[in-house]
Amino acid sequence: MIIAGTGMGFAFAPTAAVVLGSVAPEHHGKASGANTTVREVGGALGIAVLSTVFLHHGSDRAGPSSSSTASSRRLDGRGRGPRRRPVRPGHPPPGRRPASAPAEAAHTRTPTPA
Repeated sequence: MIIAGTGMGFAFAPTAAVVLGSVAPEHHGKASGANTTVREVGGALGIAVLSTVFLHHGSDRAGPSSSSTASSRRLDGRGRGPRRRPVRPGHPPPGRRPASAPAEAAHTRTPTPA
């Protein structure tokens, strides 16, 4: 971060001085605004292009934790998510207390059958 900040300082300050030095004083505001706009748009496009390149070329070396492998692990063989036990109407899921239970019961856990 320090190297990047130093490099940007060495590049942006002289560029602004060249831009403002090449126009008449009454156009300094327009020239400064145009310089800032071009710098911001260029930075946004640069980040978008570099992140696309790194995402495309880096994903094949990411190993087993890449997003495509992780998403395929979440699916069973039929393209569905993991199987869960059905929740009976009027009963909370395992490990949760019913909404009508007192607040102090929230700190006591009842073991759930495995």
